[in-house]
Amino acid sequence: TVSDFDAEDGDWVSITGAGVKQDVRLFKKPLTVTIPYLPGGTVSVLGLVDGGGGDITVSIHVGAAAMPLRALKPGEAVQIPTP
Repeated sequence: TVSDFDAEDGDWVSITGAGVKQDVRLFKKPLTVTIPYLPGGTVSVLGLVDGGGGDITVSIHVGAAAMPLRALKPGEAVQIPTP
């Protein structure tokens, strides 16, 4: 589950895990996407489009907790470890 933790300004990310990629537009309202992963591997969040607010601001949600990632520029990626 992902959301935009700052202004809803048209940011996009690409989420990749286990060879499957999904491009997602970020909104303030959390959006759940299904991405497979290999246990002990990583899921990649790649900044695609900065909608104009300065950086791509994405949070990942685990249960009820939202965890903002570092702000991304287009082309920058963050690797998230999986259980």
